[in-house]
Amino acid sequence: RRAEDEKWDPYFSRRVRLLDFLAALILGVVAFFAVVTTYRGFGHSWDEALYLRPAAAAGTWIWDLLRGDRSLLEESAITHAWGVVATGDDPLHPEVAPIPKAVIGLAMTALSGYGIPEMQAMRLPIAVAFALTVALIYLIGARAFGRMGGLVAALCYGLMPRVFGHAHIAASETLFALTLVLFTWAYLAGVKRPFMAVWCALTFALAVNTKVTALLLPLPAFLWGQIYHRRDYATNVFFMLFIAPIFAWLLWPWLWHDPLGHFSEYLRFYATHQSTAVFYMGQKWGYIYGPPAPWHYPLVITAIGTPPWILALAILGIASAWAHCKSRSVPMFFFLMAAAFIAVCSLPEAPKYDGERLFFGAFAFLALLAGGGYEWLVEGLARWSWVPATLRRWIRPLAALLFFICVGVGVATIRWVHPNELNYFNSLVGGPKGAYERGFETSYWGEAVNEDVIEYLNSLTKPGTKFKPLALNELAFQNLQGWGLLSSEGVYAAATEPFDYYILQVRQGFFGNLERALHYGAEPLRTFSAQGVPRIQVFAGDALTKSPRRPERTPSPAPSQSRTDTTTHTLAHGTSSTATQTSAIFPAVKDDEPSTAAIANNKRTTTPIALDPARQEIPSTAPETRKTDRSYPTDTATSEPVL
Repeated sequence: RRAEDEKWDPYFSRRVRLLDFLAALILGVVAFFAVVTTYRGFGHSWDEALYLRPAAAAGTWIWDLLRGDRSLLEESAITHAWGVVATGDDPLHPEVAPIPKAVIGLAMTALSGYGIPEMQAMRLPIAVAFALTVALIYLIGARAFGRMGGLVAALCYGLMPRVFGHAHIAASETLFALTLVLFTWAYLAGVKRPFMAVWCALTFALAVNTKVTALLLPLPAFLWGQIYHRRDYATNVFFMLFIAPIFAWLLWPWLWHDPLGHFSEYLRFYATHQSTAVFYMGQKWGYIYGPPAPWHYPLVITAIGTPPWILALAILGIASAWAHCKSRSVPMFFFLMAAAFIAVCSLPEAPKYDGERLFFGAFAFLALLAGGGYEWLVEGLARWSWVPATLRRWIRPLAALLFFICVGVGVATIRWVHPNELNYFNSLVGGPKGAYERGFETSYWGEAVNEDVIEYLNSLTKPGTKFKPLALNELAFQNLQGWGLLSSEGVYAAATEPFDYYILQVRQGFFGNLERALHYGAEPLRTFSAQGVPRIQVFAGDALTKSPRRPERTPSPAPSQSRTDTTTHTLAHGTSSTATQTSAIFPAVKDDEPSTAAIANNKRTTTPIALDPARQEIPSTAPETRKTDRSYPTDTATSEPVL
């Protein structure tokens, strides 16, 4: 059987040696410290603000249960810690899967007495998950492609700027990638060793309990098994279909007292919740602006959001997987896994926003394919007849040297874009500045409100100073004030008009009339940029009424969209600016287009922008903040939990 496996696929005959474990350990340690030493610059992100209270409640519940408090098993205690209804309005957000809340919450609880800042404590387990993912990718890649192939795969994953950026954020993406890699190891092991199917079921349950999109894993896994190992994968199928649900139920306290009702409620939330707006190729998509972004959104974001040298190796790996699809099965498993996440997100009605977040699971497998692409290229060069025999022995050393030069370039790239890794764009689109000019969304998660921005806001703050965050999560500002990082004298979430200052994140998909007028027409007091692209802008409260104002402008339209409309705004003191607006950038923009202040206020109808000749100004579209007994945003358009 061993000889047959070697002929069919070297993955099943290669064994992991001590040297491989040592290499994986070194890679993991380096990855961990690369993250924890570069936290500066990553502000409190949108979903971290949403996770904080649910994670703290879940972590405390688990910690006390482990210490022997059996009263926590009662239904009332569980709902108190894990939430009641999965509608998006429950402050404990039961629609967010339990693993991220449990892991983040346990870290916050366990580290609370050691003087570690809470924001850093909640991020440390994510750094550990990133390190484990890098190590496991090496081990899996080494079995599939040899040690150099495994090393290439691990380094490619760790050097993807967007992947590295997510490793700094206490959310579900990095944890999800870890569960997918664990599932890959267990599923492949279960194919040849039926007793390993129990681990396949457990890792599948962990993935489902981390992110709802894990429910699609049976599609590529069963398809691959049916094509390549139809006599061997039945045990995996049985355990995934019948044992994994038991594991998922055991690991999700919210399901304990009404498993079918709560799980159907969970699925219903993600099947029916509205599509978040996104700015893509010069046009706003989703939410009130029409259907989700086009089918090619995941492909384009992957192509322009991955370093070119990694992208080239991944494409070679895909070509290699297809070229050897009859003799090697495991590379096709990697391809099917990556393709499944991208393909599902490409469906016409599938949500598409926040860059790569909704298909983040594909990147670990693209990295593994890159390792295979490297090995295929080197082997091909060594076998080509036109290569002189005296040079063939130098092909591997030279290829390794060239690869490590690329690694150096990758490290330099991350240093250059830091701390803007989540919004990395490669040279195919002209870098971040080219992406901004070509109509791509260049910020989305609010992590740009970092130490520098906080210091500036504190310098503006006097008792009662009123700030209005735009295209940002107001809950993040409340948390920052609670931690003592942001001055408590300022008013953020509860502020009402007139505002002293506006804080605008340049998230073009969330631009309504107010945000657009500020960004394109008003002069900011301070702009915080990265690689020539504005991320956060701070405006005076009277920025739209005082003179002078800079001419209002818009980004360049997409090349294929040339129709323009000319809109004239009457400004203070009788001046005006004529803005040439591309219909692709602001499709069907009317004077009653809502600002994000209105979007975040439970779909509240916004007063239309009326050009008042008497006042000679553009009235603000920011409505008075509604009084509520909740301290979190109420509309899923701008504050929905992660998928």
